[in-house]
Formats: sequence, structure tokens, C-alpha cells
Amino acid sequence: MAEAIIGPLVVKLQELAVSEARALVAVNDDIRSLRDKLMWMQAFLRDADPRRRIVPDEASRVWLHQTRYAAFDAEDAVHQYFLLVDLSREESNPEYNEAVKNGVRNDYQQDIFDTTQGLPLAIVLLSGLLRTKEYPVEWKAVFEHLKSKQSKRLDSILSLCFDDLPYDIKSCVLYFAALPTNMLIEAQDLVCMWMAEGFLRPKEGLTMEKVGYRYLKELIARHLINLEPMDENTPEEELVTIQSEVHAFLQIEAQEVNFVEIHNSDDIPPLSAARRLSLQNRMEKYAALANPMPKLRSILSNFEKEETSKEYDVADEDHEAKVQQSPICLHCSPHGTTTKCKEGDAKSYLRQLLQTYKFLRVINLQGLEVGDKLPNEIGDVVHLQYLAVTSCSLKEIPPSVGRLSSLQTLDVRDTEVKELPVPFWEIGTLRHVFGHRLILPKRVGELKNLQTLDTVKPDDKYGWDRNTLSKMIQLRSLFIWELSKGHEKGLVAALKKLKYLVTLTIHGDSIPSAVFSTKTSLRRLEVMELDGMLIDMPCVEDMDIKSCLPNLLLLSLENTMVSQDFINKLAELPFLASLTLDGGSYKDEQLVFSAGGFHSLRRLTVDLEELKKLEIHESALPKLADLDILIHSNDLNIVILGKNDVVEKLLHEDKILSKKIQRTTRSERTARRIGVE
Repeated sequence: MAEAIIGPLVVKLQELAVSEARALVAVNDDIRSLRDKLMWMQAFLRDADPRRRIVPDEASRVWLHQTRYAAFDAEDAVHQYFLLVDLSREESNPEYNEAVKNGVRNDYQQDIFDTTQGLPLAIVLLSGLLRTKEYPVEWKAVFEHLKSKQSKRLDSILSLCFDDLPYDIKSCVLYFAALPTNMLIEAQDLVCMWMAEGFLRPKEGLTMEKVGYRYLKELIARHLINLEPMDENTPEEELVTIQSEVHAFLQIEAQEVNFVEIHNSDDIPPLSAARRLSLQNRMEKYAALANPMPKLRSILSNFEKEETSKEYDVADEDHEAKVQQSPICLHCSPHGTTTKCKEGDAKSYLRQLLQTYKFLRVINLQGLEVGDKLPNEIGDVVHLQYLAVTSCSLKEIPPSVGRLSSLQTLDVRDTEVKELPVPFWEIGTLRHVFGHRLILPKRVGELKNLQTLDTVKPDDKYGWDRNTLSKMIQLRSLFIWELSKGHEKGLVAALKKLKYLVTLTIHGDSIPSAVFSTKTSLRRLEVMELDGMLIDMPCVEDMDIKSCLPNLLLLSLENTMVSQDFINKLAELPFLASLTLDGGSYKDEQLVFSAGGFHSLRRLTVDLEELKKLEIHESALPKLADLDILIHSNDLNIVILGKNDVVEKLLHEDKILSKKIQRTTRSERTARRIGVE
């Protein structure tokens, strides 16, 4: 049975490895030399790390960090080589062929099956564990260890996967125990909480955020967490989930080491030693807060918001007005049952929390109603580094928040907060600010650590000037809403200094065409979304978009009214993988994709109701994998000049669009041109 399940997979992997081996075999000597150096580095680390703990020394610590990450990179290269090359030389290695005939590889197949019994999750977790093991003897040690365990197979594999994690990453993966299972988690939120907890430290050349995404990538590679499949996105926009079995294991581990206390039932556990409290119960959400918790450092609640049940449906406007005036707030649990809590009780519990626990570092309240204003006592929690509140009633953040001199992240999305107090914008430690159309004042402090500003709009009265954004020199993500004429000059001046921008989104009446100009120096930009008229457009022929945006991966345009010449300039972008042309983005009735353009484009979305003709030339869009033509005119004609199998295949998946296709061969075009002449 093991042969039937595992055998075909092994054969497929061997075939793939052989094809890759021919391309990599030339580096054999270099890889073996690197492996020897890696063994020396690993021996050094094993010997030096205990000594560093006995005799702390800053120079030794830095040297160890540098060596450890050099070893990580070396391990990745060696693992890749031996997986694809050294174990796959059937044609040139007679000893390997003889070993296969004698059943050496079959022994591994049987070991895999005996260990996992064919359970999909067990196989996936085991593969993630074995990818970190370089030599066959290490594989054998894994199998022997798992065979010696008397517990359930999946539990043994999970335990070994966790024990095998580097020490720095264990705390990060345990943090999933504080979050509900079967929940989509934003990668950037997770990394920001890890950072506030102190799990992340800057490495040589890497910010804390980059270290966090590196840890996240390692957990995904080990299959302990899953990356949700999405369209092209940056690491900050990624969503991750965790299997329920893995989540249950982590909750047990976390509670055994007093990592987090989870309140997910009506029974309240003893919380005097709790360092982290996770509220996941549907009823009596605030009850646990009444307990003394002198060591509390973090509090998290996660209650998904859903539509109120039919029992509380509002039938008319009068009834709705009465409900809005009521002091009772409706909550919906993830399981769909609606509960009530008095808003006054919630505020008193929160005020007591802030008055009592001065050493809180993380406050993440999702789905708890806290009233229309946070208590003034929020400013007394001076060690707070992460503050996130999701509450439909919250409208105001008190000025006392300016006393949070260590605050790194503020998240008030999904609230009614539209403006933050001026002292908040003076906090020099700020790294990430999330909101919904927050007013950014004209004068802000020295926000040199700020990396994310999402989503802000200019002050209606005072606007922005060249100094508003220009000092935020570390900005990676900038989302601007309601940019109007007169405010764009300050943005243009700032863009010249924001050289680390990776994501730029602008919505407004007028958008400066300087975002496509070489003067803005957006050479690291990967994602750009624009919704608004491009103004001050220079002669398109003089624009050098390719040099200005050499790393752009995703571009979305709406209401920009660009021309065919502008599209031709975009076709020169070397790495553009996704292009969206929404309503009003294009002003002509005919759109042409010429030969040789957009050679990296994989996804094209066209939503142009006024478009009359779409013309695609031979050899245009060679890597296109997804073509979506959404709203279109009944008169739309799609003309394919020459042979373009990829585009035709995609269009034939839509029966309506396939009827609009016209094909023209090279000879027909030549004959037509001669006839005209």
C-alpha cells in the first residue's frame, strides 16, 4: 500500500530533479566546497553559542548573528543542490541505479508511509521537517525518533516539528495559540504584534519587520502555517491561516509553558500568573478582566462581526433610530449567535484594565465595543507598543495617547475615527499607522521610523506642504485618499525623498503625473494603484517610465484617462506582472497591444465600457495567464493579428467574447496593405 501511495510521487520528483540537474551539475565542486565551509560554521556556532551566554560580549553577539545568517543562506543553497542534482543522477551514476534496484529508495517510501499512514497533514508536516535535514543520516534519525514514540503519529510529528524550530521562531509560532482557529490573519498585523512583544530584533541589514517576514516564510516552508492563495501582492498584504490540528497542539504547548491564557468558555481559569490573555469566549466577554493579573503584558480579543440575526432586524427607519440611541450594543460571535453587553460595562472594564496594568505592551481588541472614545487612561500605559481597536462605535482617540512614547503600531480601521490628536503625530517611535481616511495634519513630528501610512487624506483647511511627508524617509507603504488640486505639490516634493516606497495608492480628483517621472526616484516601487485624473502630463514621448519604475510589478489605473502612447510606454516595464485598466483609465476607443510589449505580464484586466476595439498583435503578451474583460460595449471587436495561442485560449473560455474575435494572418495584412498602396 505504501508503494501505491508514495511511489508515483517519488517517480515524479525524480523526473523533475533529473531535468533540473542538467542545468545545475556544473556547480558541483562549488557546492561541495560550500558544504565543507558550512560544516565548519555549524561547528563554530555549536561551540560559541554556549560560551556567549556565559561571557556576554557585544562583538561576539554581532559576529554570531552574522555567521548564523551566513550559515542559513549556505544551508539553503546546499539543500537546493542536493535535492535537485546530487540525488538525481540516474543516467550518470551507476551506483545510484544499483541502490534504487536494491530498494534503498523504497526504504524511505516505507518509512514515510509507516510514519504517516498516508494522512495528508502528517505527510505535509513531515515534508516540511525533512526539508531542513541535509544528510540521509538525519532523515534516518527523524524516522527512528518518530518510531520510538508511543503517542499518536500526528502528535509525535507535531511535537518534533515544534522542537526542531530555531529558538527565536518558537515564540512566534506559539502566538497563533492566542488567535482563533480557521481565521485569516494579515501578515503585517502578525509581524507588528511579534515586534511589540519583543520577539524580533534587527539583524545585520534587516529591519525588525523583514526579520518577521523571514520567520513567517520559514513557518510556511515548514508547513506549520499556510499562505492563502491570492493575486500578486506584497508580503505585507499576504494572509495566513493555521490548520485546526496544529492550532490545538500549539494551544496545549502555550498553556503548558504559561505563554498565554485563553478564555474560551464560561469557566474562568486562574489568571494571576498570566502574561498574555486571549478572549475567545462568546458569552461574558469581559468577565476575565475582573481578575487580578499583575504580570499581564498583552491582551487580545477576536470576535468576528457579522450581520445581526433576524431577531434584531430593523424594519424601518424609526426603529433603526431607536436602536442607534440604545445603550445596548449587539455583538455577533463567529458561530452566528448574537449576544448583548452594556456599553457602560465595557468602558468601565477597559478603564479598570488601563488603570491597573501599566506594563501592557499589546492591546488588540477586535469586536469589543469600547464606547465612542477611548478612556484618557490609555496615556498611562507608557510601555504600550501595539494598539489596535475594531469597534463600530469608536469615534475619538484622546490627546493623552501622545504620552505613549514607545508606541509602534496604531490600528483604528473599522472604526469611526477620522482624526487623531496632534500629539499622536509627535510620537517618534511610530512605525505603522492604519486607519480609514484619517486626516493627516500639515505639521507632523520627526517620523523617521514610520513605514506604513494607511489611509490618510489632506487637511481640508490647511492641506499639505513639502515638509509634511518628506521627513518620513523610511515609508514603505503610502495610501492617500481625496487628493485634490493644490495638495499635490507637497506630495511631489515628498516623493523625491521617499526612496524606500514599495506600495503607493492614490485616490483623488487630480494625481500628479510626476509619479511616472524620473524625478521622483521611485526605483523600489512594486505596487501602484491610481484612481483620478493624471495632471501636468508632459509629452509622453519624453517620459522614461522604464527608468523611473524599474521594479514595478502591479499597476492599477482608474479615471486616469491615459492614451495609447502611454500604454506603449508601460509596455517597456521589465517586470510588470499585473495590469488593471478600470473605468475611465483609458480615453481612446481602440486599445492596441503591440508585438514585443509587456513581456512579463501574467494578468490583464480590462474594464472599459467605451472601448470599441481591442487589438492584440502576434507575440504580444507572451506570458499572459489570466485575461479578464469585464464590462464592455456590445460593439466591442477583438482583433488578433497573427497567431497568439495564449490569448485565443483565454478568450475562448468566455463564450460571449469568443464570438467577437476576428483573426488576421500575416499574408492577409500584407495583401490589404498592398491593396491600399
